[in-house]
Amino acid sequence: MDNNSLKIWWQNTIAYQGHSTGYIGNFSSNNTESATVLLQSACQQLREQGCTFAIAPIDGNTWHNYRLVTKGENYPPFFLEPNTPNYLYQVFLEQDFFPIAHYYSALCTDLKIADRRLIPVQKRLGDRGITIRSLDRENVETELEKIYKIAIAAFRQNFLYQPISKTEFISLYRPILPYIQSELIVIAEEDQNKPIGFLFALPDALESQRGQAIETVILKTVAILPQKNYAGLGSILVEKCHAIASQLGYKQVIHALMNQANPSYNISRYYTKPIRQYALFGKQLK
Repeated sequence: MDNNSLKIWWQNTIAYQGHSTGYIGNFSSNNTESATVLLQSACQQLREQGCTFAIAPIDGNTWHNYRLVTKGENYPPFFLEPNTPNYLYQVFLEQDFFPIAHYYSALCTDLKIADRRLIPVQKRLGDRGITIRSLDRENVETELEKIYKIAIAAFRQNFLYQPISKTEFISLYRPILPYIQSELIVIAEEDQNKPIGFLFALPDALESQRGQAIETVILKTVAILPQKNYAGLGSILVEKCHAIASQLGYKQVIHALMNQANPSYNISRYYTKPIRQYALFGKQLK
């Protein structure tokens, strides 16, 4: 069956090191040969549009699927993870693409690990009137609006960040809602009415599809408003997620798809061991 396709973007993309940038994404190929032809064709099309640098794989922006698996094939795929064929990494290298950002996923198997350094952080945040609660499933659209406001502020400094509308944001999360467990999505508020941070986690639905009991939680996103007063809140939310997952009977938590340049990397290292590595690739178009 012919399953060879991709899509390119050259308008409204983020410049990279002064280059006019094009994106290559929605990538699907049957084998090494077809992947090579697709990449070569995409690069040529971007050149014709005036682009001087290609970034791949990325489906239009970083709110959608992006990144390529580069290491860690021994651990089974998990829910919402990019699942790229093993040969694709080598194809990218052979076509002179190189990593421009590195990511990893890591596994926590001891959900009772507690960082004692967080004790004074908890007191400081508590003294500020900061509380943590789970998602209100009965008002999920309103909750997503609150999460959206935090996300667009917290992610503003992220690599290749582009803003999206509230409507677009909610449309991205709506297909996931049947899979969520509201206890695993936590929102931090100041004075009980000002959302300042959130953590989005959900059960690993792929375990069920493989005929297994669901024992794993996927920690997908942690976002905190970028103010010094909220320092340490990300770590507090991570430990809260671990504790809730344990109480619900889950055995482990995957910290998913973290950029090694982001603060989440330093939080995660205390609790986890890496299971998979990914990269986003770039190529100069001559």
